[in-house]
Amino acid sequence: QVRFEESGGRSVRPGASLTLACEASGSNFEALTVGWYRVTPGAGRDGIACSFQMSGGAWHDDSVKGRYIATRNNGLNTAFLHMNALTSADTGTYYCATECRTYMGDFTGQGALVTVSE
Repeated sequence: QVRFEESGGRSVRPGASLTLACEASGSNFEALTVGWYRVTPGAGRDGIACSFQMSGGAWHDDSVKGRYIATRNNGLNTAFLHMNALTSADTGTYYCATECRTYMGDFTGQGALVTVSE
């Protein structure tokens, strides 16, 4: 079973940039699509970006398009989410999963908490 470990979350000021990492174990990473999800209390779970298997490109939700870039390094078994021009609306806990856009299961990692505030 694939497991993810998210890292890189922290508190930042509006306008800052941040890169999250998601390291996978237990599966052939090259064959995995990695979806990024943001969980916010009261707002639920939103699929915001994906890195497709075999470096097949990426998808970004309209809400983050132009500010977020999903990439991956198959040699490191790690996906990355590069986040720019952060605002308070980006605050939340970010998780990885093996599905793109919609994932109904339990997250395997602890998540990376991002807080954007003055």
